[in-house]
Amino acid sequence: MNALDVTARGLAKRALDTEVLSNEGAANIASRAAPTAAALEALSADYAALLGIAGESHTVETAPYLTRQRLVIRGNGAELRNVNPTPLSTNDVPSGALPMGVSNVWGTEWLTYYPVQSADGTVLALTAGDGDQFAAGNLVVVHGATSYFVSNGEYHVYRHYTRARVLAATASSVTLDRILPDELLADSPVIANADAGASSAIEGLPNYYLLYAPHVSNLTVASDLGETLKWGGVIDGTFRDLIMVGRNGIGLNAAQNCLFENIHFHSWRKIAEFGEGSYGTTFRSVRGSLADARTKLGGGDDTGPFFLSIAENSAYCVYEDFHVSSGPNNATGGAACQLGGGHNNAIRNSTLRFPAHTGDGLVIRSTPTVGNPNIDCGYENIDLHLPVGARFFTAGDAGAGLTRPYFRNIRCFGTVATRAGDIQGDQGVVENVWCESGALRIIQPCTNWRVENNYFPGGFESLTRAALNGNTIRNNECDASRRIASMAIVNAEQMTIASTAANTVAYSMAIAPGDLEFLDEVRFRLTGTTGGGGANTRHVRVTCQIDGATAVEIAHMTTTGNADSWAVEGTIEVQANTVVHAAAKTFAGSVATVKDTRISVGDLDLNGLVLAVEIWTDVSGLIATQLVKMAGHKAGMRNVPVYG
Repeated sequence: MNALDVTARGLAKRALDTEVLSNEGAANIASRAAPTAAALEALSADYAALLGIAGESHTVETAPYLTRQRLVIRGNGAELRNVNPTPLSTNDVPSGALPMGVSNVWGTEWLTYYPVQSADGTVLALTAGDGDQFAAGNLVVVHGATSYFVSNGEYHVYRHYTRARVLAATASSVTLDRILPDELLADSPVIANADAGASSAIEGLPNYYLLYAPHVSNLTVASDLGETLKWGGVIDGTFRDLIMVGRNGIGLNAAQNCLFENIHFHSWRKIAEFGEGSYGTTFRSVRGSLADARTKLGGGDDTGPFFLSIAENSAYCVYEDFHVSSGPNNATGGAACQLGGGHNNAIRNSTLRFPAHTGDGLVIRSTPTVGNPNIDCGYENIDLHLPVGARFFTAGDAGAGLTRPYFRNIRCFGTVATRAGDIQGDQGVVENVWCESGALRIIQPCTNWRVENNYFPGGFESLTRAALNGNTIRNNECDASRRIASMAIVNAEQMTIASTAANTVAYSMAIAPGDLEFLDEVRFRLTGTTGGGGANTRHVRVTCQIDGATAVEIAHMTTTGNADSWAVEGTIEVQANTVVHAAAKTFAGSVATVKDTRISVGDLDLNGLVLAVEIWTDVSGLIATQLVKMAGHKAGMRNVPVYG
C-alpha cells in the first residue's frame, strides 16, 4: 500500500466519522467548511458536542464566541489555536482562543435590573410585571447594592454576586436553579436578564452573554499573541485535562460554581485570575511555567500586575495544588499572588517559584472603600521561593476592612530586600510560618492577631506597645534566641480591691517548661495607681514561682495615700539549668522592698515559671487600683521594647 492509499483511507474514515457523529448530535471540529471562528460558531449552534482529532491543530483567525448552553468540547488531544496576527498594544483588545462568555465589569452596568422584593428558597418575588422580562432557560445576574468604584468611577464592582439559570417565571416571580447567599439577600438584591441583548460595552465584542454548563476536556487551547480562555461569565462549567498556551493561563470574570482541574499552562503574563464576583469556583492540579513578558511585544513590555489573583469581590474561590514557576527574567508590576476584596478565598497546598520577582510574594489586601472588606481569605500549606523579593507575605488594610486574614503552614525561601512580612487588620493569624530571612513588622491598625509558632530570623521589627497590647504573640523563634518565651500582656481596666487576704493574686504570666534555656532573660515592668480607702494601706507584691515550689518575693510595695502611683521593673535570668536569678528594682512607690535572690528550680526542661502580681488591702473597703501593663520576653529577642 502506498502513501497515497493511506491518505485516501484516512480521509474516507474522517468523513465517515463526521457523518456518524453528526447523527449522534456531535461533530468533528475539522468538519468546518473553513478554519474560521464564524464556521466554528455555526457548527456549535447545530451540534451539542464538538470533537477534536488527536494530533491536529484546529485554527481560528479571531475569537470564536460559542453561546450554546451545555456545549461539550472534547479535544481528544487536539489543539484549538488562535492565529490572529494583530499585535498587542495598549489600544487593542487581545484576541482569545476560546471565550467563556462575555461578562466584564463594564458590561454588567449595561444590563437592566429589577428589585428583588423577597426570597423563599429559590423563588424570588418581584414587582408585578417585572417577572414578564424573564423566561425559563434565561441566564441571570443578581447582585447587591454595596459596591465600590474602579477607574475613577467608570464602573462598579459589587460586593455580592450570583449568576444563575431561570427554571420558571411569572409576572411577579422568578424561580432560579440555586439559592442566593444570605449576604446577598441582605444587600438589597436586584436581578437582570443576561439574555436580553445588552451591550458588552467593549468595542469589537459581541453583546453581553453568560455561558451555561460548558464541558471542555482533553484540549490544547493556544493563542499566538492573545489569551487562552478569556472574558468569562460562565455558570457550572467543567474544564479538565487542558493545556493552555498564550498570554495568560486563565483570566476569567464571573466564574460561578465552576471546576478547573488538571491544567498545564505556559504563558508569559499571568497564571490565573478570577474576578468580577466569581463564586464557589475551584482551580486545582495546575502545572506550568511563565516566560519573560518583555519578549512578547517586539521589545515592548507586557508585564502583568500579578501572577495569581482572586479579587473583585469574588467569594469561596480556591486555587489548590499549584506547582508553578516564573521564568528567570519574569516579574510583575505588583504582588506575585494577591487575594483582593472578597471573602472566603484561598490559595493552598502549592509550591510557587518566582525567581526574578522583586515585589511581594503572598498578599492579602482590603478594598479601600468602607463596606467592601476582605474577610476570611488566606494562604495555607505553601512553599514560596522568592529569592530576590521585597517581602514574603503582606496583609495590607488600606480600607480598614481586612478581617480574619491568615497565613498558615508556609515555608518562605529567599533573601528579602525589606522584611519577612507586614501585617495589619483584625483577627488575623500567622501560624507555623518559617522564613529564611527577614523580620515581621506589625503595622497599626492591627488588633486581635494570633502570631505563634513561627520563625523570623530578624525577630519582630519595631514592635510597639499597641501591638503588644492588642495581639497574642507567643512561641516564636528568631536567630538571636531560637526559642522566644511566651508573652502575656495584661491591659486591665480599673478594678476594685476589697480583699484583705494577703498574697491575693491579681495578675500572672506563665512561661511553660522548656521555654527557658541557659542565659535566657525575662524582663518585666509593671506600673499602676491606687486610690480610695482613705489612709488604708495597699500592698503590691511581685513574686516568682517555679512549678511545685514556694513563691519567692522579689518586690513588695505599700501605698497609703489616695491616687498613689507605683512601679517596679526587674529581670529573671537563667544562670544554669537548675538556677534562676531574680532581681527587682523600684523607681516609684511610698514604701518599697526589693530583693535579689537565686532560686533553685530543679530542671527547667520540666518546670515552668510564673510571674505573679498580688494586690490586697489591710482594711476591708473599696480600694481602686489599676495595673496598666505587664509583659515578658527573652532578652535576645531583637527590636522588642520592654513595656509596662
